[in-house]
This record gives sequence, structure tokens and C-alpha cells, in this order.
Amino acid sequence: MSYVLIWHVCDQELESAVSLLSDLVPWGWEEVSRQNGSILRIHVQEHKQLKQLQGRIRQRWSKAKLETDREKDQNWQTAWQFFFQPVEVAGTFCILPPWKAHEQRKDGLIPLIIHPKMAFGTGHHPTTNLCLQSMVEVKRRGLWPGGETILETGTGSGILAIAAAHMGACCVAIDNDPVAMDNARENVQANKVTQYVHLVCGDASCLDCKQRYPLVVANILAGPLIRMAPNLTGLVAPGGTLILSGVLISQVDSVCQAYALQGLRCPQVEHLGEWASIMWLSSGEKH
Repeated sequence: MSYVLIWHVCDQELESAVSLLSDLVPWGWEEVSRQNGSILRIHVQEHKQLKQLQGRIRQRWSKAKLETDREKDQNWQTAWQFFFQPVEVAGTFCILPPWKAHEQRKDGLIPLIIHPKMAFGTGHHPTTNLCLQSMVEVKRRGLWPGGETILETGTGSGILAIAAAHMGACCVAIDNDPVAMDNARENVQANKVTQYVHLVCGDASCLDCKQRYPLVVANILAGPLIRMAPNLTGLVAPGGTLILSGVLISQVDSVCQAYALQGLRCPQVEHLGEWASIMWLSSGEKH
């Protein structure tokens, strides 16, 4: 038997819920419209996976109305292969699932092989896309010297760290979720960049408090980003760059205010759908 997670959302929550699910459940879901809301049905194969998904949703909506059901098994690998199609980002990367990794490509894009599991970051979500675009921009503008070690917090699937490795950097990638670490490790190995990516299971307190990085990237959520403002700004080297995402457009001002208190002002903000990225160039130099 397999499982179904049933999520009741109101009209005001629907767009945000769909944005979240587009990365958490790359094999897809069912959406049924109801009066004043919708029902989202997510099919999973294992009870552990069901519990993980419930936990991820409640991180965002603590009072989410969730139900569970059981059903006959289905061919999940086929479902994943149908839903998870390659996606191109910033004219530089092509994000591929493992079953398409050996296809011949003639477009000159760098392949990023990402297995769609429970860790955040398949490249289909706008926040992952925005972070990759920002990283490419920093590199093209010569603000991120090759060969240096950068930091990513909340690495999820490891996609941003893997992209950094392909752009010539080493990356310390941390996440406090052991499930994410397992997925990130699998993806790092699949992309053959293990010598460039150092995975750390934990939070910023695990890092050397004296270490500074030319680029710090954090794709989490607005609440944690606001709480982490002092720590994250302290990790950026003088003249370095800070990139944040996981932020809704409506939350940009609150996040920017938290970092302005740390001396960071005049960020560059980009939008994709209802999501935003915030970037401070030369953020190590306080204004």
C-alpha cells in the first residue's frame, strides 16, 4: 500500500502552497477546486516520506489542515520521469534528473544532475532559479574570484553548491536536516564534485566563527533569514556578496530591514512569480 497526503488550502494560500509543492513533490499532485479553496492530493510511496512531507509543510503553515489516506501502489518512478523535465537556468545550466543525464546535449549548458527527493531544490522552484541567476551574475561581473571557497546555508538538495563547483569554486554547504544531507551527498556524487563540496549537517554555529567567505548564499525562508541576519552578515568577507532567497515579495521589506540593522543597505531585488531574491554586492563593506 502507498499513501495520500490531503491538504486543504484556502484561496489566499493556494499560490504559495503550489509554489512550495513544485519543489517538494516533483512527481506532481492532484488539485481539486472547492468552494472558497482547494484540495491538494499528494501521493507518496512510503510512510517515512509521508511524515517528512507533513513536517516540511508544517514548517511553513503550522496550522495546515492535513489528512492522510492509503491506496494501492502505483509506478512512482514513471510518475517522476513524466513530471521532472529538464529546466534551463540563466543561459548557463540545464537541471536534469538522473534518467536523462546521459542524453546528448549540444546547447553548451552545464548539466546539473538532481535526483528529485524530499530535499528542497530541484531547480523548478522560483527561489532556486533566482539564486542560480544571481550566482551567475556575480561570476560574470568578476565579483566572485575563481578558486575561492564560498558558503551555502540550507543546502537542501545541494544544487547551489554543485553549481558553484561547476563555476570553479569550492563550497561549504550546511543543512540541519539529515534527510537533506543524504540527498545532497547523493547529488554531489552524481555530479562528480565531491572534492569541491564539503557537506556539514548542522547550522551556522558549526562553522569557524573567524572564517569569512567571498560569497554567502542562503535559500531558506523569511523568518529564519531575519533571525540569522547577524550571523550571516558576519560570515561575509569584506567586499563579498550575500544572496538571500526563499522570500515572498510581500516579505522583502521585512528581510531588508533586518539586514539594514547590520549595516547592509541598497540591495538588488529580483522577482520571479511571487518569490524574490535579495542580493548585496560588496556586502562586507558596511554603509
